[in-house]
Amino acid sequence: MRPVGPQLPRPVLLATVFMPVGQWPVPKVGFVFDGGELADDDINGIILDPEEHSAFEVRTLAQWAPALDKPTWQRLTAVHQARMTSRQLYLEIGPDGAH
Repeated sequence: MRPVGPQLPRPVLLATVFMPVGQWPVPKVGFVFDGGELADDDINGIILDPEEHSAFEVRTLAQWAPALDKPTWQRLTAVHQARMTSRQLYLEIGPDGAH
């Protein structure tokens, strides 16, 4: 069987995010991986399942800032810092969305 899609390096775990009961009726755990950088051809080749997603966006860190609320922006910058320092991050999100 031949793989389909871009051939990316093995992803590296950047962050584990724990969200206790509060925003949702049950706790959730999320994982953030660094899968490398995509070339323009890779980005243009992304196909979404319309039953799951209607769009995706690719922006620089600075371009995301005005689009995100404060807790989400803080999470994004913390994950970015983990990527830049090659250190894994553990975030626990409070009921108000802050960590």
